[in-house]
Order: sequence, then structure tokens, then C-alpha cells
Amino acid sequence: MKQAAWLKGMRVLVVGLGVTGRACARALAPLGAEVTVTDTRADLSAFAQAIKAVETAGARFMPSAQAAGADPQLIVLSPGLPPEHALVQRFTRRGVPVMSEIELAFRLADGVFAGLTGTNGKTTVAGLTGHILGAKFQDVRVVGNIGDPLIEAVADSNGDTVFVTELSSYQLELCDTLRPRVAMILNVQPDHLERHGTMDAYAAAKRRLIEKQEAGDTAVLNRDDPRVRAMAACTAADVLFVSTLEEVERGAFMRKGALTARLGNADTELCHESDMLLKGEHNHSNALHAALCGLVLGVPAADVAERLCSFRGFPHRIQTVAVKNGVEFVDDSKATNPDAALAAMRAFKGRPMVLILGGDDKGLDYTEFYKAVRAAATHAVIVGPGLRRMAGELRAAGFDAVRVADTMNEAVRTAAGLAEPGGVVLLSPASSSFDLFKNYEERGRVFTDAVHAL
Repeated sequence: MKQAAWLKGMRVLVVGLGVTGRACARALAPLGAEVTVTDTRADLSAFAQAIKAVETAGARFMPSAQAAGADPQLIVLSPGLPPEHALVQRFTRRGVPVMSEIELAFRLADGVFAGLTGTNGKTTVAGLTGHILGAKFQDVRVVGNIGDPLIEAVADSNGDTVFVTELSSYQLELCDTLRPRVAMILNVQPDHLERHGTMDAYAAAKRRLIEKQEAGDTAVLNRDDPRVRAMAACTAADVLFVSTLEEVERGAFMRKGALTARLGNADTELCHESDMLLKGEHNHSNALHAALCGLVLGVPAADVAERLCSFRGFPHRIQTVAVKNGVEFVDDSKATNPDAALAAMRAFKGRPMVLILGGDDKGLDYTEFYKAVRAAATHAVIVGPGLRRMAGELRAAGFDAVRVADTMNEAVRTAAGLAEPGGVVLLSPASSSFDLFKNYEERGRVFTDAVHAL
């Protein structure tokens, strides 16, 4: 870890009692900071253990009403709370700096930093990148939005540590000095507009990943996404493009089904799509991003190819959970927006498909998605109250084969009854899970249990 003398004696207010906030408290207290943790939720009855944990770590807890009168020198804000929150604004008006956990951790981390962001595919690319880099480096840590907070991984880091960090737009909002050695921006599609307000603001948050890069750094950008392609003008880094639609001058692309890299005068064919365990055309782009990161950081092409072919992916991402009576049941619960669901549907193109859709309404535009459902699916089952409107909108779009279910168990039974042998029942909800489930993982587990119970 880099020297942290600047934190000694500093009064730091950590806002948020969630995983990130607790991790920040545990990291800051041993460095000599005077750490106070607060939370803006009205009911903290479920957080007794969390409060005890931060106090055990050497921090103190303070209710938000009391914290509003505190005199911090630094605010560390958890990603779930927007910078515009009244408590945060109270301090920013007084000139108190506010940073994210990612920004704090980056200032402390010692080693090589590879960061990635995008609306869809982040976790797959983070895991695959870590898998590839493990062929060369002994200490690779895959952290961030994928699981463990980055701040937890920096204490024992050194110059040989490689951080592969998955970053959401929320985590990037307050990053001012973040400078990855390699940055990857996968795509920018409509999502999280309830937080950012506009697509321009959402894209700007993603773009922060590359804005502080310098000559000698590398930005890997998806040329097929117009918003991402335009970001090439916003970085001083060496830009490599990824495309699944055309060959690029420098970067990686698909050629007759082969993942191909072009970094010098010669092209390197890494592997064929048929040799990969990852399903779906969208995973071609994901794999090309991860491959370029590995090549830039010195992983031999042969090792990159082997790792591309041996990576199995993660649960709840186009994961076959069972085949029953000739019907394949697929868990893609991680598809929390229309573009992610479209990618999953393309993976099963040409097969009779029953979709299970529905979840929390994030105010997204489903017009194009409904057209794709009409073209690809035989039936759709809408589950839960959050997007009951989806059933009516699908019918209005000319798709009448719609059923509605109150629970996931009912949805799975209904879908199984509608499915044809040789077809697929695909849970790809196109929306988040907070109406019926704690998160997409729980939604996927309930789906899997319901399938096995058939």
C-alpha cells in the first residue's frame, strides 16, 4: 500500500452502513483517521450488527441528524447514495471534499490497476480478465462491483499486485484522480436513469474511467457502441477498439468466427467462438475486451487463447440449470435491462422460446425490446407486480401470447406448460429484482429451485 500519512488524524465521515461503508471504516481506522460512520435511513433496526462492527473496527457511529452537525474534513460516500443528497450537500457547500470508496482506494493502492465499466457484461469481463491475467501474474485481485470492495484489497498490496476492478456509474461519479493502466468501456445503454436523469449524464459518469489516463495507458473501447466510440476523443491514452461487426485498425475483432487481435503489423487469431464455453454473441465482445487487456499487460497470446476457452462464466448469466422433457431452462436473472435481455434472446435465436419477464420499473423505454419479443418468443410470462404494465404494453405492441404470474414458482410452471420440446424457457427479466426479491441472485435461485421442483 502507498503511504497514508495524509489520513492520520483526519476527521472522516463515512456515509452509508452497507458493505462499502463498513469496509471503508475498517480500512481507515487503522491508518489513524478519526472515523465516524452515519446512515441516512430512517429505520436502522436491522443494522445493529453493522453498527457494532464499525465500532469494533475503531470507528464510531452517529445518527444522520447528529452527523449533520459534525465537522468532517473528508466525506467518503457509499455508491447507493447520490452526491445530491441533502446531508452531503450540507458539507459540500462548506467546501468539504467528497470522494467515493473507489477514489479513496485508488489513492492507497499499490500495483497495476485495470478498470472496466459498462451497462452490461461488466462482471463477465472482470472475471474473464482476472482469469486471463492469472496466466502471468501471481497476485491478481478481482474486486469492486463484482464482490469485495476495492478498499479491502489495498492494505497488503504491493507493486506486483494487479487489480481488476469492476466499476458502476455510481462508483465512478466521485472519482477525480482515478487513472487505470488499462481501462475498458464495454457499452452504454439506457439504465439507471432514475439516478442520472439523462443518458448524457449517465455516459459522462462512465467516461470518468478514462478521462485521467495519460500517454502510456490504454483505453479499450467498444467501437460498435456510438457513445463509447465517441469517448476516444476524451482520453490521452492509447486507444484500442473492439468490434464484432468489422475489422479495426488497432484492437480486436471477429473474423469468420475467430477472435482476432491486431496490435502490430500482424493479426493474431486467438481462438474460435465454437471453442469457448461462454454462450451468446454478446460474449464475443466481452471476450475481446478481456483479451486485449491481457495482451496489453503482457500475457502471451497462447495463454490468452487458452484462458478464453476455459472460462465458464458466472451464475445467473445465460446459465442452463436443467433440461426437462426436451426443454432447456436458462437462468439469466442478471439481465436487469432490455439490452441485456436482448443479448440473451439472441443466444437462442431460432429455437421456440418462452420468456419470463418482469420486475422493478426503472422507467426504461421498452419499445424496441417489445418488437424483439414479438419476433423471437412464442410466449411471455410476466411475474410480479412491478411491471404488470409490461403485459398490456406487449399486447399493445402486437404480441398477444402473454400470461401473468404472481410468483416465480407460478411463472415457471406456466412457462413449462407452454414450452415446446427442443425449445427454451428463458428467465431474462429485462428489469431489476427489487419488487419481489432482494437482488438478482435471489431471483435466480428461486427460479432454479422452481425448475428443479417441476
